Amino acid sequence: SGFYLTTIGSLVPTEAQKQQEEKVTEHLEASRAGDRSISLAFMASDGPVFKGGTERLGIYSVELSRFEATHISKDETSLEVLASAKFLKEKTPAAKEQYQIVMEDVVALRRGIVRIVPGSAYRGTHPGGFVLVFCTSETAGSCFFREVCHAMRFEGLSPKRFYLETFANGVLTYSIFFPTATEEDLQRLERTLMCTTLLKCFPGKSEIIYSSVMQSQITHEVGLYLLAAVKFVYAFFPREQYAPEYMDVHKVLQWDPPSQRKLEAL
Repeated sequence: SGFYLTTIGSLVPTEAQKQQEEKVTEHLEASRAGDRSISLAFMASDGPVFKGGTERLGIYSVELSRFEATHISKDETSLEVLASAKFLKEKTPAAKEQYQIVMEDVVALRRGIVRIVPGSAYRGTHPGGFVLVFCTSETAGSCFFREVCHAMRFEGLSPKRFYLETFANGVLTYSIFFPTATEEDLQRLERTLMCTTLLKCFPGKSEIIYSSVMQSQITHEVGLYLLAAVKFVYAFFPREQYAPEYMDVHKVLQWDPPSQRKLEAL
């Protein structure tokens, strides 16, 4: 388990804020293994941390438990089977209903999905707000925390609270509460999150594009465009065809990896 405090609210995060987010990310990644269930809750203060300031206080609480189910069918969607005992005990019927809907969708479609739900569907939420429910299984063992935080910041949105839950079939879900945001705001966030699920970070390959997106040097859409362009070039303009001597030179350099990498870059 873990408990973290940070300031929030600035569109450009401070070094301290980035370090704290990274600590939460590392804790979540290290915990996502075996039959462990992860529950993360985030709460933001209503007012600023310091008098006259603008930044609010954010609290992250991480709790770990165990899944009781051991053998799960790939088509299983029942929360009674997939969720932890803690989840089943603590979540309200209204919340469980939304989790069940997205679970059925993500298992059927085999891809990430987003639902935008009126805040009135949940107990204790401002009736004029909205809740964005993001569900995916395409995380390669990641909890997607870094990407979700960046997507919200990129769109200029700051939630009042959000919850991360993992399930025994590998699916994870974020329920993000925005009491004052408009539906158009969340539709923008939806597009950004869906783009994020398609961005992969492979060292030496797509890492440079992923890093550029995460540092807000390019948009998520531009990142996807560049990845598609690279795949197109490799598919239709193979270097072996347009530089016949490439493979011969590459083989000569097999014991000189630095020179091989320079050749590949060229």
